[in-house]
Amino acid sequence: MGDKTDVKKVVEKVAQALVENTIEIPEIVVIPTRDVTFGYKDFDLDGLESKRYQPISDQILIRTLRTESQRELARAVGGAREAQVENYIVRHLIAFDTIDYDSHADLLYKLAGQVVGHLRSYLSTEDDVENVALNHGKEWADFIFQQMKDHYWETPTDYRAKVTRGFRVLNAQNFNVSGADRIRDLKNGVTPRSDTRKHVFNGLKKCGYPYQKFDSDDERRFAVLIDGDFEKSVRRWIKPGARQFQIEYASGQAYEPDFVVETDTEKLIVEIKARNEMTDEIVLAKARAAAEWVKYANEHATANGGKSWGYLLVPGDAITESATLAGLIASHRRE
Repeated sequence: MGDKTDVKKVVEKVAQALVENTIEIPEIVVIPTRDVTFGYKDFDLDGLESKRYQPISDQILIRTLRTESQRELARAVGGAREAQVENYIVRHLIAFDTIDYDSHADLLYKLAGQVVGHLRSYLSTEDDVENVALNHGKEWADFIFQQMKDHYWETPTDYRAKVTRGFRVLNAQNFNVSGADRIRDLKNGVTPRSDTRKHVFNGLKKCGYPYQKFDSDDERRFAVLIDGDFEKSVRRWIKPGARQFQIEYASGQAYEPDFVVETDTEKLIVEIKARNEMTDEIVLAKARAAAEWVKYANEHATANGGKSWGYLLVPGDAITESATLAGLIASHRRE
């Protein structure tokens, strides 16, 4: 018979380990409450003079090499004939997912009309105008749509949030690796960097999990920054698992933050993105939804004496060897 278990000490040790390795995250459900509407502002096309498509011959030349004779056949022009020349372009425009014909018909015909007017300015006959509109309708539609995207508008999404519990237990995380060579120390990057997501990293000092995976080398380098001894204000951090947060940035579309970091004074949701993704509509929609979550988390923290929350949207190229968490907070905090 062994010594009698000291239940009190076991409970104390487990409780201490839980506190030291867990970030207290309230359970807040954020969902969109309004359908997003969108459209395109009225505008005129630019750069038409740079496009001068020429008619395609409707004759097929047949040459017999043995007899050195040749003859021509009339070629059947593909596609249904349209009563209005603009239709050859509009029918390609309405194939784009973000163009609704009923809502945008007036603008579509106005822009297609400007193209047809340009064709008439340098082509001598109506047959040539129709020929170019028919055979190059897709190219003209692409030309118009590229400019329409610059005049796109969208109503912002409203969100509804509800605090369901003051504390949410961290979800377990499981990682599959193909071999021991796929497990690396956090400080050791992967070559090529695009293979970072294929590896699992250990050697974590302040993370709530013993292993972590990263979607990019930018994320790994941010983890090195907050995990190191230099960042003494960082108490602990995690990469949240699936469904750790209940944030929808669009109907049925869940947002999973990249990092949660707890410092001596606050808690942060951190999103790491490439510089060219910082103005992406989906990235901004996620940021708006996260800001709503943070607002309710701060109300809960104020009412219960907890730490305040913040949200950072950080470009990957800002994570340099000289970067600090305080500097990133000052430059990239979102309200």
